[in-house]
Amino acid sequence: MIDLIVRATERGLAHRIRVFAMPAPDIIDLLPAGSFGLTKTWVELRQEFAHENPVENFKNWLRKKHNVKISVTAVAAAFEALDTLPDSLASLLREIEVLCSLNASA
Repeated sequence: MIDLIVRATERGLAHRIRVFAMPAPDIIDLLPAGSFGLTKTWVELRQEFAHENPVENFKNWLRKKHNVKISVTAVAAAFEALDTLPDSLASLLREIEVLCSLNASA
């Protein structure tokens, strides 16, 4: 990220950089855990993960511990299955839409 900012500044393009943070550790946290066949909430699962302190990352841990594979296809299916967008996901999508419109006009 620092390299990107330095290069953009050197090229006079720093005004085009927009930094924003997701309201969750991962996009999956904005979707219902049940969409992936899980019975616990993401908060409960992340607490369990932190308590076990495994070497692998969260998604690998989910696969090993809960037999759940998080893939692009699974995330897309979970998104498509939503009846309504959770506020946090709707907010993130609005932010992305604004950023895309800013970059399109630059």
